[in-house]
This record gives sequence, C-alpha cells and structure tokens, in this order.
Amino acid sequence: MSEPKIKGGCFLVSRKLIDSGIMKKPSDYLKVWIYLLSNAFHSDSGDLKRGQGFTSIPILMDMLSYNVGYRIDKPTKKKVYGIIEWLRNPNEGITKVPMIVTTKVTHGFVYTIVNYDLYQDMSNYEGNNEGTTKVLRRSNKGNNINKNDKNDKNEKNNKYNEVFEYYKTNCTLLPQAQKLTEARKSSINARISDYGFDEVLKTLDKANCSIFLTERKDKNGKDKTWLKFDWIFNPNNFVKIYEGNYTKEETKKFVKPKKAGQITL
Repeated sequence: MSEPKIKGGCFLVSRKLIDSGIMKKPSDYLKVWIYLLSNAFHSDSGDLKRGQGFTSIPILMDMLSYNVGYRIDKPTKKKVYGIIEWLRNPNEGITKVPMIVTTKVTHGFVYTIVNYDLYQDMSNYEGNNEGTTKVLRRSNKGNNINKNDKNDKNEKNNKYNEVFEYYKTNCTLLPQAQKLTEARKSSINARISDYGFDEVLKTLDKANCSIFLTERKDKNGKDKTWLKFDWIFNPNNFVKIYEGNYTKEETKKFVKPKKAGQITL
C-alpha cells in the first residue's frame, strides 16, 4: 500500500535557523516567518514571482491571534509592524542580512523572501546527493506501479478537495465558501480539465490579488452580492481571471521590490 500524500505541498527550513537571530526573539517572530515561507509562491504567478507573497498587517494580526478561554487575544498593529521591521533588518544572531524585503501595495504589501531559491533547493544541502535522489525517485516510482482505474479516479476526485481547501486557506480576501457541493465539485473538475491543476491555483492567486475582485463594494457603493465562489469558477468568468482581465489596470500600481533597506511599508 502506498503512503498517503500530504495535501498543500511543503517548503524547506534550514537547520541554520536554530543559530539565527530569530530564535532569540519572542515566539511570534518565528510564527510570522513560518507563515511568510508557507505563503510564498513556489512558482511565478501573475505579478508575483517565485519566493514572493502578499499579506497585510490585519492578516498577520489574525494569524497571531489565539483563544484565552472565550476571549481572543490579538496582537497590536505596532507589534506586528515591529516583527516585519525586524525581518527586514535583523540585528541578532550570526547574520545581519535582511530575511525579507517589502513593497507596499493596495490592501497590504508584497514581500520577497531573500535567497528563496538557495534555501528551497534540496540539492544545496549537505547530505543530499544524486544517490539519495535516485533512491527517492525509485521509491516514488514504485508507489505508482500497478495503479488501477479506481485509484486513478480517486486521485482525480481528490483534486477538487485540494482546490477547495486551497481557496479557503489562501484566498482570504475573496468571499469564503463553506460547503463543497456536487455542483462545485463538477465546476472545479471542469476548470482543472480546461487549464490543469497548477494553473487553477495560479488563477485563484490572481483573483486574490485583484483589487477589483477583493473590494466588497462597487464604484456606486453597492455590495457585490454577485461575487461568490461559484461566480469565480463559472467558465466565462474564470477565463477572464486567468487571462488577467481584472489585473491589467492594476499593473501600474504594482511596484516591484527594490533593494534591501530601501523599502518602507
């Protein structure tokens, strides 16, 4: 029996983290850093490049919140600003180079993980060699041998669950959906068939970064009651998001990150 695959993918964390200055800071610093790593794109998507991500101070405040009995303890904006400022200019540990650089955009800021490609490439780590890689490849290949039609069907069906969970977890600026209905399963599978699994996720990222789609009211001040999960996965609407129709006018407002130390929130 093959081992179950973990949904959501993964990212690498170097053991050098133990010796870094962040380990001398309060635990919230590490929580923010892990969140930024997990939220960064593993491949280019629209205006965002590999190793970049979008977030905001309110999002980070919610992420750092925790329950104390029936009360929710939420950090202040000043505290979160302080964490981001430290990640941009760390001053403890064996290194003094920035861990991120940031660019302010509408609704939040874009961050770039410094040296993302270096630390997210397994071949750059000691102990990883071609022999190990071949063993892993043989193991993964063995897990795919003798799959029957039922397993293939189950794997395909699991994709709509992954897309739905990705939407709920990563598209926090869009209207949220609670129930994965049969109609939604069908529309998600149709979009996967049309564009491919990875492109569907990239399109959702584009939607979540669109000013037009993330604003709750139209130019007349009326609520966008039409903007829902099902609207996004409608084939006519999905192709417009995929082709960047809702981001073209925003490109001029989207400034690429400058060099470390020159960017302010």
